[in-house]
Amino acid sequence: MWADESGLRSDHTAGRTWAPIGKTPVTKGTGKRFKANMIAAISNTGTLRFRVFDERFTGPLFLDFLKRLIRDNQGRKVVLIVDGHPAHRARLVRDWV
Repeated sequence: MWADESGLRSDHTAGRTWAPIGKTPVTKGTGKRFKANMIAAISNTGTLRFRVFDERFTGPLFLDFLKRLIRDNQGRKVVLIVDGHPAHRARLVRDWV
């Protein structure tokens, strides 16, 4: 399986806008911002496991995701490929693995 984390914010602006010549383009916002983070793992067969959360991605949160991943695989071995995020290398995670 391969896993990665991602985040999004409601006030993120991407892309372009337009305005008549001489006018500055203005985009409106509500002021009500939120953010969400996600970690997901996908297998060669397309099995997807994910978790959405609003706190920082830390070692304890990653460890909880790993435990859920193993539980969902009914005790079968899990080989998980991850990037170098500090949460993946946390002492708590290394000691557990």
